[in-house]
Amino acid sequence: MRVLIVGYGNPLRGDDGVGPEAARRLAAELQDPEIEILTEVQLKPELAELMSRVEIAIFIDARADGEPGEVRIEEVVPREPAEQTFTHQFAPPMLLMTARILYSRIPRTFLVSIAGQNFELSEGLSAVVKAALPEVLRTVQSLSQTRTSTD
Repeated sequence: MRVLIVGYGNPLRGDDGVGPEAARRLAAELQDPEIEILTEVQLKPELAELMSRVEIAIFIDARADGEPGEVRIEEVVPREPAEQTFTHQFAPPMLLMTARILYSRIPRTFLVSIAGQNFELSEGLSAVVKAALPEVLRTVQSLSQTRTSTD
């Protein structure tokens, strides 16, 4: 496996479910044995082990800031966890640091986030987030083809 894609968020909180929805769509479209695609409600420290075995990791998540539907791409760097190490706030930078500490290896990592409109208790994505999903899928597919410095 060369690429790990993780779509995370809570599908019962409206647009917070965009990560898992994008991951499900990518799994249906991408039939590549070098790519593993997971859905998670929240990130778990156990993902650090998987991250240590890939060249590229891509996370897909909703965010509360920005214009609804806006897609943002960030390259993630390792970061020391705050005092509340393993809580709901476990984020990609902390996973990278965990992989570095435990496995001495980290992949090139990206966060693809989309600004949501509705985070209330509800199923389904808002129209503006649904409309932005194709851009998210194209972005993730493009990032999955990124060459690493060791290639």
